[in-house]
Amino acid sequence: PTHLPALLQHIQKGGDRQYLLLTALKEVISPSGLDSSPSAPGVPASALPEVLEVLLAHCQSEEEGVRNTVAECLGKLALTHAQTIIPTLKDRLLSPSSSERATMVMSLKTAVTDRPLPALDSALRANLQDFLSLIQDQDRHVRRAAVQVLNVALHNKPDIVLPFLSSLLPMLYLQTKEREDLIRIVDLGPFKHRVDDGLELRKSAFECMDTLWDAKNSLKGEGLAGCLDPSEFLTHLKCGLGDHYDVKLPCHLLLAKMASQNPSPVLAALTEVVEPLEKTLTNKLKPNSVKQEVDRNEDMLRSALRTVDALARMNDVDSCPRFTTFLKNVVNVEPMATRYNNVRAEFANGISDIVDV
Repeated sequence: PTHLPALLQHIQKGGDRQYLLLTALKEVISPSGLDSSPSAPGVPASALPEVLEVLLAHCQSEEEGVRNTVAECLGKLALTHAQTIIPTLKDRLLSPSSSERATMVMSLKTAVTDRPLPALDSALRANLQDFLSLIQDQDRHVRRAAVQVLNVALHNKPDIVLPFLSSLLPMLYLQTKEREDLIRIVDLGPFKHRVDDGLELRKSAFECMDTLWDAKNSLKGEGLAGCLDPSEFLTHLKCGLGDHYDVKLPCHLLLAKMASQNPSPVLAALTEVVEPLEKTLTNKLKPNSVKQEVDRNEDMLRSALRTVDALARMNDVDSCPRFTTFLKNVVNVEPMATRYNNVRAEFANGISDIVDV
């Protein structure tokens, strides 16, 4: 485009408009006609070195918005210049800057689309494993970026991930654990506040596990049977059932899917699964809880009860005494029983929030 050189000059001058200028650059470099073919790239090959220089100069910006925009720009460039961009990004995965490593990895969220692009797919087959191996990076932001890219790749291009998925699963499962070194206590004077810096990473890890389970079913188990052990998968899922609100919700949904689609390992671990569900349903709010806390707790109870309903629908579930006792003493006792019956009615009417279970 004729205005590309002027835009690059403005970005290189610096100033407080970098985010806006980079956002404009993102629109300029977006390839046209991607719904059919990326035959008309927004950046010609002759301008690529200068555009890359500008973007890479901002990949360590202190502003998260700037880094995210740079990642989107690099991802869009990869759609049309994959053989140049992907190796360039890969070379910077060894950067001592965690911000730069995270930006390089995040760029693939934009690049890994569900469209068949032969040049890009070839570059991803050769290099994607190196990006995803940063799930074990020392920096939590880099780890989360890698988990999010794995999630996108499993959804859009599972065939590319499949050959090395077995090596990634142990790394992914590690991200579901709460880590004491990511817990901070902030002194606010009259009281202390516990800050969990690993929460978003754990949430992303469980969301990725959900996508992995869906990919297993969409591929009808081809190639996944050998590396995805439902029992091991469930072992890590159980940790999330007793975690923070934001982690419990996706874990409830995933457990309900497993109960419907592959009940055998769920039945085998049902006694252990009941404990965190029971704690969730019997948790008492503080008398002075604000409306937001009350609403969140109500959502949590409904989510847990939907999962209990899915578990109760499994064949041979009566063979687990712990579960039948749980139903009798906790779930079917008022006021919980009314909530449970409402959830069951929603399922019967086809309006439950749990999909495909």
